[in-house]
Amino acid sequence: MRDVSADFDRGEIIAVRDLKGRDVARGITCHNSTDARRIAGKQSEQIEKLLGYDYAPMLIHADDLVVL
Repeated sequence: MRDVSADFDRGEIIAVRDLKGRDVARGITCHNSTDARRIAGKQSEQIEKLLGYDYAPMLIHADDLVVL
């Protein structure tokens, strides 16, 4: 994850875009946009320390992702 360009709540369906801005997937988020911005570019094992809780080590779980 490089950037978060919209505001969303945990559990919402969001678009995943490539570096050229093309939609490449859709998925259900494990974190809200505020937390996503805090963990962008970080390693999964750093998320609990950064957020203060361990809900999920990823923004979108593979089971909740549809590649377009």
